[in-house]
Amino acid sequence: MTDFSGDIEKTLEILGRDNIDCLGSLFSELKGCPPSIERKRYRANHPDQMKCLEYLEHEIQFIKTKTIDTKQYYFIRPYALPLINADKLLQLMSEIYDRLAPLYKEHLDDSITREDLLKVTDAPDSDVLDALYYLSETHTVRAGQSEDFPYKANSHINISEQVLVRTDIIEVLTDYYRWNIIKNTDSNSSGTKEIVIPKVEIEYRDPGRPSSGEDLIATYELLKNQGEIDFSTSLYAQRKLIQETYKQICNSSTAKGANYKTITKYLGHIFREDKKSIN
Repeated sequence: MTDFSGDIEKTLEILGRDNIDCLGSLFSELKGCPPSIERKRYRANHPDQMKCLEYLEHEIQFIKTKTIDTKQYYFIRPYALPLINADKLLQLMSEIYDRLAPLYKEHLDDSITREDLLKVTDAPDSDVLDALYYLSETHTVRAGQSEDFPYKANSHINISEQVLVRTDIIEVLTDYYRWNIIKNTDSNSSGTKEIVIPKVEIEYRDPGRPSSGEDLIATYELLKNQGEIDFSTSLYAQRKLIQETYKQICNSSTAKGANYKTITKYLGHIFREDKKSIN
C-alpha cells in the first residue's frame, strides 16, 4: 500500500500553523446536515482568523461558502480532512470507499440509494451520512446524484468508475495536494507559477469580477497559446493555473470572480471542444 503521509506533511508545512489551526477551529464548530456554520457568525466570533479564512477559501479552496435561505454558510471540503483532527471520520470514509468498487461493478450506471449504502457498515447512521457527504464531494466518487444526497430519504448516487482506479480514499484526497499545492510550490518558491504575460488589452470595469467572461477567456487563450494547458487532464486540474494567471493579467491580489464555478461557466465548453479537437 502506498504511503501518502509525505504529501500530507509537505502540505501541512506549506500551509503553516495558522491556516491549519483555522481549519481545525472551523471544523470543530460545524453542525447540521451537512455540517456547516453561518459564515458571518463564525467570522464575528473569530476576527483573528479573517486573513486565514480568505486564503483557505479563495486561494486553496479548502473551505467554501454556500447561500441557504438568504444566509451564507461555511462548509469544509473533504480535501482538508487529512490535515486536521478528523481521524474517526476519515477511517469511516475509508471503510465505505473500500466497498464502492464492488458496488460499482454490481450497479454500473444504475443509482444506489442512501439506504443501501447505510448497510455497508455498522457505524451509526448519522456518522455514515456525514462520511457519504464528504465522499460525494470528492472528484472521484460520484458520476451523478440526486438533490440533498445523502441526507434526504431515498436520495441516491451514481458511482463513478474512477473508484476502480483510485483504490484508497487518502490517495484521492492527496491528489488535490499534488495537483494544486505541492506542484505549484515546487515550481516556484513563492507558490505561484510565473506566466509570461504579453501585452493583453483588457477593459477591466468591475474589480474582482470578469467582464462577461472576457478576462477568463483571455487568460485561457494566453495559457493555451503558450502550451500551458494540459489537455490530458481535466479543467479542474487547470483551475489553480488559470486563477494565478488571471490574477497577473488583472493585477489583482486575489482570484475573486474566478472561482471554479465561474471558470466552468465561461471555459467549460471551450476546454471540451479544444480537448476533443486534440484527441
